[in-house]
Amino acid sequence: MYSIAARAGVAGELYPEREERRLGKVDQWAATVGGVFASWLRPSPERFNSIVQTVKPYEEEIRGFSDGEILEAARSLKYELRSQGYQEGVVAKSFALVREVSGRHLGMRHMDVQLIGGLVMLNGMV
Repeated sequence: MYSIAARAGVAGELYPEREERRLGKVDQWAATVGGVFASWLRPSPERFNSIVQTVKPYEEEIRGFSDGEILEAARSLKYELRSQGYQEGVVAKSFALVREVSGRHLGMRHMDVQLIGGLVMLNGMV
């Protein structure tokens, strides 16, 4: 299962490498067919655009918060995320909060595409 390959230039240090498993005929066929249909089965980007629209109302609300109020909102969101899970409203609040804090302290707000990327990662689709 494992072959030992010596690292070039360093005598005496050996590192295990896993050999690549060769695909059988059925696996090769499934990969070919799956590749043909992958573009039709892939979720469309428009599916995730809703998070951007959901974040906007929270963003306007959070913009008026002081630093202490932002800290308190972050603490309450921590409990909401633990109790309710990654529901769209709670995720939108947290994204708006992170976006505002980033804008204040770093001078750079998250782009809409980055919010969509965060939602995709939360859904385990990376």
